[in-house]
Amino acid sequence: SERRTFLRNAAGLAFGGLGMLMNEQPASATYSAYTNREKDWQERKESGDIQYSNARDLRRQLAEVAPMNTAKSKVFCPNGPSAA
Repeated sequence: SERRTFLRNAAGLAFGGLGMLMNEQPASATYSAYTNREKDWQERKESGDIQYSNARDLRRQLAEVAPMNTAKSKVFCPNGPSAA
């Protein structure tokens, strides 16, 4: 019923808000950390550590990881049946 759904959602919001208020760790980020990540990405890109995969490569990798997954039998699908 709508009342039950409303109460369940209200309780979820209340407990979620309470959890956020009790978390006393302030969020922080530094520009130097950002620049270090960007530098690391650029170095990996230049050295060839970063590889992009297309759908065919990903299917081949999945076949290596889960050989029981064939075209007829979808035993393993990490994102559920909608991804098959």
